[in-house]
Amino acid sequence: MLKYESQIVTYFAEKIKNEIVRKCIRDLQRCKVTLSGQDSGLINVWEEICVQIQGEYSFYWDSYEETVELFLQPYLEKLNQYE
Repeated sequence: MLKYESQIVTYFAEKIKNEIVRKCIRDLQRCKVTLSGQDSGLINVWEEICVQIQGEYSFYWDSYEETVELFLQPYLEKLNQYE
């Protein structure tokens, strides 16, 4: 029975995680204040993060992590205790 309960918890946790990640990505795509400069061709913070993940982390990586955490925080605060 415990295995079944664990699968249920995992299923709902995955759904909640995917929803929060989707919303956070959307918010980061709307954020047009970039650190890479206008000549980079990157139009939003999400694009900057994607480029960093695929290549080398820039000097600003800590700032990107902080930004992601700031965008995630309101969604995490809205979760019910059981979530």
